[in-house]
Amino acid sequence: MVLLVSPGADLANLVNEAALFAARGNKRVVSMVEFEKAKDKIMMGAERRSMVMTEAQKESTAYHEAGHAIIGRLVPEHDPVHKVTIIPRGRALGVTFFLPEGDAISASRQKLESQISTLYGWSSGRRDHLWAGTCFYRCVQRY
Repeated sequence: MVLLVSPGADLANLVNEAALFAARGNKRVVSMVEFEKAKDKIMMGAERRSMVMTEAQKESTAYHEAGHAIIGRLVPEHDPVHKVTIIPRGRALGVTFFLPEGDAISASRQKLESQISTLYGWSSGRRDHLWAGTCFYRCVQRY
């Protein structure tokens, strides 16, 4: 599990959430599985498994999130993909989560351009807009 630098209150919240997951599972010991679930809930929002999505919506969301992940993988100096899900979390239908490999105090222009490209990478995941993500990336670099 990767834990980004957090204040003590955030760490306490993580431990409490993990303990709640363990209690819901009738476990007497909190394992890394519960800590991962707690981290995901805190960082990406609570799962909304009760939200009903059609197959078309699931497919569209999968392409959308894949677009973020693929562009994030292809552009230089981007943080690695940690997790991709199409389970609705918080206010999102899906989430692509990137984790930095180390602490960063500042970011290079290239890294910022890569992050911008990834934000717009969702359009590259759409079958009818496969060219858009790379086109946008070229525009960001040029201007």
